[in-house]
Amino acid sequence: TGVQTCALPISNVAFAAQLGFLNGLRYVVPDYGKAHGFSLQFTLLAFSSISLVGPALGGTVSMSGLIVRPDQWSQHRKTLAFLACTSATASSIALLLPYSSEGAFWPALFACFIFSGSVYPAAQGIINTALTAARVIDASAYQVQCCNILVAMPIPYMLGKSMDLWGQDTSFRLVMLLQFLAATGFTCALLTSHCTENENTTPQVKH
Repeated sequence: TGVQTCALPISNVAFAAQLGFLNGLRYVVPDYGKAHGFSLQFTLLAFSSISLVGPALGGTVSMSGLIVRPDQWSQHRKTLAFLACTSATASSIALLLPYSSEGAFWPALFACFIFSGSVYPAAQGIINTALTAARVIDASAYQVQCCNILVAMPIPYMLGKSMDLWGQDTSFRLVMLLQFLAATGFTCALLTSHCTENENTTPQVKH
């Protein structure tokens, strides 16, 4: 359908940006934490705990079925709305992280990971099932290729180069930008789905 054709590529790119945010932080947080007064041991312990517990809590909400059912085609627009809202909330927190105080940084990062973690299972479900119920294998292949090309391969090199050229503060902000791009992508996917369905359901006037 038109929804599958238009919204699926946008959702894949947004999902890749979301994974880039979650994975990219591990390259910049150790140096960023040390530069802002935290010991390396505390930074590694705090970040490891947050990256383990935060996405688990957020993912539990997505997989519980209490808010959305990303595996059901009938709820695809509701799932996209959930993805847009949660990723936008995570983006708002992420953009404020560079300006947070030492006492607020880790709790804010934890909250950001909860919202970001809720995106993963919902996006996985809507990409692999809800948007492409008849083409699950193709959708999985496209998703893996998109994440590898946009995230897995370039992110380590680009962040390493950024750390060398511009330092940890700029590199940290670049990772925060990935969360903003994820939120923008899911919002665009929702709008595309809405517009496409309206076009498909609009009765044709015969002349």
